[in-house]
Amino acid sequence: MREDAELAVRTLAPGSFNRPNAALQLAFAHWLAGELDEADDVFAEVAEQGLAMGTLEAAALALAERAAIAIERGAWVQAEELLTRALQIVGRSRMEEYPISAFVYAVAGRDALRRGAAERAQEFLARAQRLRLLLTYATPYFSIQTRLELARAYLTLADAGGAWTMLREIESLLRRQPDLGRLPALVEELRASLKTMRANAPGASTLTTAELRLLPYLATHLSFPEMGDRLYLSRHTVKSHAMAIYRKLNVTSRNDAVERARELGLQ
Repeated sequence: MREDAELAVRTLAPGSFNRPNAALQLAFAHWLAGELDEADDVFAEVAEQGLAMGTLEAAALALAERAAIAIERGAWVQAEELLTRALQIVGRSRMEEYPISAFVYAVAGRDALRRGAAERAQEFLARAQRLRLLLTYATPYFSIQTRLELARAYLTLADAGGAWTMLREIESLLRRQPDLGRLPALVEELRASLKTMRANAPGASTLTTAELRLLPYLATHLSFPEMGDRLYLSRHTVKSHAMAIYRKLNVTSRNDAVERARELGLQ
C-alpha cells in the first residue's frame, strides 16, 4: 500500500485531482505502521491540498484523522479545532450522507463527550451509527477504525452493549483481512477494556448493520415479505430483525419504531 501510494504521489502532476487521494492512502499507510508523526504530517498536506483543489471529501477526512491522532496524544484542544473545520466542510459541502462522514461524526462524538456536551455527542454518534453500514470490508482499515472510534465513545458512556456490537463487527472484518498493521493490537485493547464491564440491556447502540438496513423500510407501506424481496432475505429473517429493532428501541409496534428512530437521528 505504501509503495503504491508513494509511487502515485511521486509521479502524479502537482495539480492532479487524484493527488490528494493518493496522499491520503500514503497517510493511512503510515498510520497503520504506527508512524503517527509521519501520518499527521501527510494528513495535514492532504487537508491543505484538498481545500485548495476542491477535493473536499479527502480534506474533511484528513482533518478528522488528525483530530483522532491528537486525541490519542491527549491534545484535546487541537482535536476540537480540527473537528470544527472538518464538520464545517461536511456541512457546507452537503456531505452528511457520505461514508467518510461516519468517521468524522464518530470522532466528533468522542470530543463532545469529553466537553460534557452529551446531547450533541448523541447526535454525532447516531449519525455515525447510521452511516457505518456503508463501511464494509472493501476498505477494511477505515471501516474498522470508524467502529473503534464508536466503541471508545460507547465505553465513555459505559454502554457495554454498544461497544460489544462494534467489536463483533470489527472481528468479522478482521477475519476477511487480518493483516492491518496496528489495528489488531488496538482491537485487543478494546477487548481487554470490555472484559471489565458488565453488559447492559440492549439499546439503540446495539443495532446491527443488518437491522439498520431494514430500519428505513419500516417507514414504508411494504410488508415483511416485500421487504425481504428487496433485501434478499427471507420473511422469517426480516421479521426476526424487526423484532430485534423493537426490543432495542424499547417499542412494541412498527410505527413506534419509526418514530423512535427519527427521535434518535437514525432515520
